[in-house]
Amino acid sequence: MACRRSIRPSRHCGSFFKVTLRRHDIVEHTHVIHEPRKLPVVLSVEEVARLLDAAPGLKYKAALSVAYGAGLRAAEVISL
Repeated sequence: MACRRSIRPSRHCGSFFKVTLRRHDIVEHTHVIHEPRKLPVVLSVEEVARLLDAAPGLKYKAALSVAYGAGLRAAEVISL
């Protein structure tokens, strides 16, 4: 049996079997599967140039330049 994702779900699985089901033997045979983290997608120089060229005015170009330069995520830019 294997619990997925991170340490927290494995703790939940372990406490479920230990406390709720009182099955300590199952926890000894449980393995945690660590999934590798995916690297974020980075825009190429051409894509950044097209993004800035698509901005309707100087104010928006400046805002996009600062957001991209600061490494902000899309959700963080939207919340500004």
